[in-house]
Amino acid sequence: MKKKNYEEILNYFLHEVVQLNANIKSHAEVLSKGINDKNGVIHHSEMIQENSSILSVLIDIVNYELNPEIFSLMKKDLRNLHGKFHKIFISLKGNLKQKGIKYKLTSDVDRLVNLLPIIDTLPYLLIDNAIKYSHRDGEITVNLLDFNNSVRIEVENDGPKIYDDEIEKLFDKSFRGYQAIKMGIKGSGLGLNFVKYICELHGGTVSVERGKNTYNYGVEGQSCIEYQPFKVIIDLPDK
Repeated sequence: MKKKNYEEILNYFLHEVVQLNANIKSHAEVLSKGINDKNGVIHHSEMIQENSSILSVLIDIVNYELNPEIFSLMKKDLRNLHGKFHKIFISLKGNLKQKGIKYKLTSDVDRLVNLLPIIDTLPYLLIDNAIKYSHRDGEITVNLLDFNNSVRIEVENDGPKIYDDEIEKLFDKSFRGYQAIKMGIKGSGLGLNFVKYICELHGGTVSVERGKNTYNYGVEGQSCIEYQPFKVIIDLPDK
């Protein structure tokens, strides 16, 4: 890895880790003092869980950037794919509520799937990306489909328009589309690249589909963004 890339990754994630640690500490301090409000306890507990989940994912991405081979040494075991997605939606409940985003999770995968432990990171990467780039009051739909020897994951939401010359770069490291940048949301551009890596580790594939219809959405005081339906499709062999 080039020194410049290493330093950029280190600086970005160091900032994120410091912020997450401060968030966890803040909520933990409130709980440690004891509060009688049941809803307050639930809220602070959820925030700790949410920030802890994000911290775990950041650590995985840093490990991938510094030593990609580390995950190829893992052994597959049986994982509850539906449970993993359900848990992430609960963990990110605060983010969903903040933007007024509805979500739906459907699944006909009623069995454990033989996958690598790193698959636990996948639901967070996909859902966090969908929340980040959905507009307010949007909707996220996740479908888990069972094809006997493989499983398919479909994540749908309306996101910033992706132009024809951007579609092939979408999973490239550090790439961010024009409309996504225009939104002013910070990001490393590493999330979807890591998704692709996880899929390849399993001998699977990842692709995207774009809806033909686009529309403009803007909040007062912000630039108007062009949106379109967007779907990430992942196929993972289960042998």
